Amino acid sequence: MKRHHFNLRTKLVLYFLFGFVIPIIIFGVLLFSLQFRNSETYLVRTQETSVFQLADRISQELRDIRAISNLYYLDDELIAGLSEESAGTNVDLHEKLDQMARTFSSGLGTMNADIALLDANGVYFSNASNLKRPSAQQLSSLVWREGNLSWFTSFSFEEGTVEPSMLYAYRPLHDRSTWKQVGALLISIKENALQKVYAGYLTESQNAYLMDNQGNVISYVDNQGVSYAVPESILPLYSGSFRDTADGVPQLVSYYAIQTAGLKLVVASNLNDLRIPYRQTTRFFLGILILYVFLALTATYFLPRRFVRPIQELQANIDLVKQGNLDTMVPVTSSDEIGQLSEQYNDMLRRLRELVDGLMEAQQAQHKAEMHALQAQINPHFIYNSLASIRFLVFSQQNQAADQALIALINILRGTLSNPHEFSTVGQELKLLQDYIALQRISFSRALSVEFQVDDSVRSCKICKLTLQPIVENVFLHGFAGGQQDCRLWITAREAEGHAEILIRDNGCGFDPAAPKPAQPEGGLPHTGLGVANVHERLQLAFGPAFGLHTESAPGAGTTVTVTIPKQQAEGGALVYDNSDR
Repeated sequence: MKRHHFNLRTKLVLYFLFGFVIPIIIFGVLLFSLQFRNSETYLVRTQETSVFQLADRISQELRDIRAISNLYYLDDELIAGLSEESAGTNVDLHEKLDQMARTFSSGLGTMNADIALLDANGVYFSNASNLKRPSAQQLSSLVWREGNLSWFTSFSFEEGTVEPSMLYAYRPLHDRSTWKQVGALLISIKENALQKVYAGYLTESQNAYLMDNQGNVISYVDNQGVSYAVPESILPLYSGSFRDTADGVPQLVSYYAIQTAGLKLVVASNLNDLRIPYRQTTRFFLGILILYVFLALTATYFLPRRFVRPIQELQANIDLVKQGNLDTMVPVTSSDEIGQLSEQYNDMLRRLRELVDGLMEAQQAQHKAEMHALQAQINPHFIYNSLASIRFLVFSQQNQAADQALIALINILRGTLSNPHEFSTVGQELKLLQDYIALQRISFSRALSVEFQVDDSVRSCKICKLTLQPIVENVFLHGFAGGQQDCRLWITAREAEGHAEILIRDNGCGFDPAAPKPAQPEGGLPHTGLGVANVHERLQLAFGPAFGLHTESAPGAGTTVTVTIPKQQAEGGALVYDNSDR
């Protein structure tokens, strides 16, 4: 077979072309395409983040409404005025309602709302005389039932009977001595109050629609001046984005569910306007790519000349280290370009060794940082709810209970935010848990029994900080959400098979572990604090894969969570936690 002979320069040119220039061109085209797709993806993520923040802002306002409803629900004088058995109390409900509305108006944030009461006989009391209200028969047939706060829109009533584009929060009121329903609380929110929460955050290229779970638009902002109908296919979905058109204008539509009131926020943006900032960047990137290809072709033509002569000498020096390792340097035998190249090669080996050493240190630092990041989280909603409960105790002049609640909250914050250590002891975690349960009891309206059984042999065992509180938080948020009146919680700490075990068992509603878990929004769990998955990951990072959490549950049979840790005694690295003031 005939062999083709090329001189060294020709070979280098071919190598540069096929090994460098052509791959750079292909890579540049792919990178350009990727950059365009990334820009589109960034647009979507940016809008989804914006919609999430707007939805969270609306949700926070609605949670304020829920908090205000709790204050009405817990007002004994108001309940007495509605009760049939206390007709002689001489409580003027109109005056009482006006007084409470003035007192609690600051808790409604930026959202204005009208407060109304409905007694057991259908008599209507309101602080807004000009508001068209639903009839007592409508309210009775629709929502006269047991339960917590319920949300309705104008579309829940017969057309024309109430004002359009309204959001209603309904809550039954009970005589807590007999648990008999004596009336109801109705909070009415107009469209302009809802619109005021999010309209100021929209651009001139965005429309926004606030919908109920039936697809009815209860509030909207049309900044584009185009007609757009939100498709019903997104109603069962939690969040997402898609492209659509409105009057021939391309739209990027993002939506996010507001679970607080069963609403969905939809934002449609003019896609052409969104792409304007990226067009100049795209043209700049294309120009750089063309310039880079031109320089690469120029280098392909000129550089081989410089490497033809000294390349063989360099090859001889490189052969000395072919079978070596990073500790073997190439001898520098000259001061010309090859000598400089040899020095650079030696410098590269030294830097590579430094890079490997630095990478090992960075991995260790990253592991430690991940442990700190996982431990640094705390559920802000727990703090908000605790402060709201303490405020209620102060407002209702229960000073001793408020003082105990403040001490419990201080102890919890001192044991979490002020604790720089990664670990504490089982005994300290149980003390923190006692304070947490004490705060939860304030706003827990049902009978609650808690039993602790702790072996002294495991009290001083080393455990990750904030391991038990998120699990008990899940019990209150999910386990006791089924409405049972006799709520029980057992917490057992014991030694088992050379390890330490902590069992947290409840008699709540339970769940099916095999059932698919609902999708969660990006950024983590919004209502469960650290989350049991986070706790499990922290335990495995700290103690290894043999330890962590094990959950057993069945619908209607309660849930048992077992925390398994090694029986290691804590030595110094834990801040002393003391709730003896309680």
